[in-house]
Amino acid sequence: MSAPLGHDTTVIGAGAVHVWVEAATPSVDLQATVSEVRPDGMETFVQDGWVRADERALDKRLSTPLAPC
Repeated sequence: MSAPLGHDTTVIGAGAVHVWVEAATPSVDLQATVSEVRPDGMETFVQDGWVRADERALDKRLSTPLAPC
């Protein structure tokens, strides 16, 4: 969990998660789940998604280690 937000925040549209992964196997499934956790501990689902790492094709001409394209 992150620190509580300092003020009310409205978010519109799909989210994105940027991760850097190094794995010993060529095919890894990655999943991310975003939820809201209230001060009373109750959790509300917001969004989730997954990607199979070996199905992501990179453009080696445009990609850098910190900005894959």
